[in-house]
Amino acid sequence: MIKPYFRPATWLFLGIWILLLVGGRSRFFQDPGTFWHTSVGDRIIDGGFFDTDPFTFSFGGQKWIPQQWLGECALSVGYRIGGFDTQLLVTATILAGVFTGIGVRLLRIGIHPSLVVLIIACGIAASSGHFHVRPHLATIAGLAIVMVYLADVENGRIPIRRLAWLLPVIWLWSNIHGGVMGGLATIALAIAGWTAARFFKRESPIRTRRDFFLLVALWFGTVAVCFANPYFHRLPISWYDVYKMASLTTIIKEHSAVDLSEFAGITIVSFGVLFCLFLFGTVPLRRFRIVWLLPLVWFVLACESVRHAPLFTMAALVVFVDAFPFSRIAELLLRKKSDLYVPHLQTGETSNAEKAPAFGLPAILFFVALVLQATGTALPVLGRGWARHDPTIWPVELLPELKAHQYDRPQGTRIFCEYNFGGYLIHQTPGYRVFIDDRCELFGDTFLVEYVWTKQMLKEGLCNPAEPFAVWQFEYGPFDFALVEPDAGFDLALSCIQAWEEVKRTKTAVLYRKK
Repeated sequence: MIKPYFRPATWLFLGIWILLLVGGRSRFFQDPGTFWHTSVGDRIIDGGFFDTDPFTFSFGGQKWIPQQWLGECALSVGYRIGGFDTQLLVTATILAGVFTGIGVRLLRIGIHPSLVVLIIACGIAASSGHFHVRPHLATIAGLAIVMVYLADVENGRIPIRRLAWLLPVIWLWSNIHGGVMGGLATIALAIAGWTAARFFKRESPIRTRRDFFLLVALWFGTVAVCFANPYFHRLPISWYDVYKMASLTTIIKEHSAVDLSEFAGITIVSFGVLFCLFLFGTVPLRRFRIVWLLPLVWFVLACESVRHAPLFTMAALVVFVDAFPFSRIAELLLRKKSDLYVPHLQTGETSNAEKAPAFGLPAILFFVALVLQATGTALPVLGRGWARHDPTIWPVELLPELKAHQYDRPQGTRIFCEYNFGGYLIHQTPGYRVFIDDRCELFGDTFLVEYVWTKQMLKEGLCNPAEPFAVWQFEYGPFDFALVEPDAGFDLALSCIQAWEEVKRTKTAVLYRKK
């Protein structure tokens, strides 16, 4: 009676889930977007949709739409249920579900559970640098779903018409995160590749003109559903506005190229090299499929911008499942009659243990955790009070002083802040109007480059300390407080200006007040 609840897929999910809940306790809250996304969701739920900036004094009232509105509302609902603990719980559950889904596919083609764990562990290591409580989780899950459908169409498991299920997937994805553009491009590349294969008389899912026109119609359908949102055409336009910003790759780490001096860069490149060795070193070229080449595109994009690393990982894992039975590694394991690969599981003789993976126990644990958090029950990992904000990243120690002055001004107390602190202040101290946060499309290239350049010039002592603050106050209005990084450019400048006094200094941030 107990066995059906403890199948390999169940253990895999629980292992990943617990690992993410423990490892992500503070690590998943290291992105400022978590905080302002939640505040945006609060504002939509409480007051309806809006299209101007409500959070800054520098760009307040200017045109800006919440392009990730559905994900932001979900973050708000999670926070209202059980605070940051519920946000962590849902994030860990989504990620564990995605990786377990790929793990189930590995199990079903006959790969031993121990090898499945190793493969999934490599995938998690290569993409974990971008595991955050943010709507971009929809892009990680969305691309995995798209790749599974494309792979199954090309290998003949499902007919082309089943791709119609991608229409609701794309609609949901488009209302959560702009990364849906990557999904649309992936589908387009697959269709183009299948068309070329058909033209050159290679194996292709396109066998008739009807197949071709059906695929084209489905792709245009996925594009069309992206306009089904509260902001209509303005939502896709906002994605393009972010995409075309030239400054992001140089001033924002998430958009920068792979850095091999960091762990994240090493894991991304290592996983990419391993995938290429597997694909080109063990799979005969005559058996290559179009979908198998798509991860290479994402690998190049991941090297250019590390934010694409999880997308490359998802694509590579799906292709690994599809290509493994045709690889020389599989042939070697078969010759040696190794337990690591038993291919009869992929040909209709699936074992009872893997026909229907049992997720009853994980579901029960999820709802137990949800109830514990909603009722405020303190308990490690599953209960309330587990999620925390790293005081070495966020100005946690300054919250009492910040909260004491946030309502000094009836229209919002204006505070100059660092780029990374803006989102945190928006949520934790909503009485402030911040100078800047990480909504890059609102501020634009010129403002962001000027901000970064000014900070660097102040640190190097190449400009008058008071001049930038005087210019900004002239352009955007006076501000009463400043929250800056210690020993950085703005801190060095403010410490030299007599009009400002230090309120409190910590290892993470310094709070200044105008005299």
